[in-house]
Amino acid sequence: MTDEREDLDALINSPGWQRFKQRVELEWGTSEGGGSRFVTQTMAIAKEDDATALPKMRQIIAAQREIQAAMRWPGERLDTLKRTETKPDSDAAPLTQSRRGGL
Repeated sequence: MTDEREDLDALINSPGWQRFKQRVELEWGTSEGGGSRFVTQTMAIAKEDDATALPKMRQIIAAQREIQAAMRWPGERLDTLKRTETKPDSDAAPLTQSRRGGL
């Protein structure tokens, strides 16, 4: 797991990832909204009738959510790996106490 953790850490902190992330956020926004491609598409759809616009809007929103989820994955996975590395070994037998002290 250490190799994966190191790889993800290097990815997230690399200048290339930061540039890529900025580009994706510029086009597709963040969880707070925005994104030029998203806004442009929604403005174009707003000119259509509701029956035509609704399915297109759903597709755009679904695409935006999936793109944002993919962008979050490296950080989320890294957090998970860090937590499991610091988690105490649950397979170890617990120490028991007796009247004479710990065993």
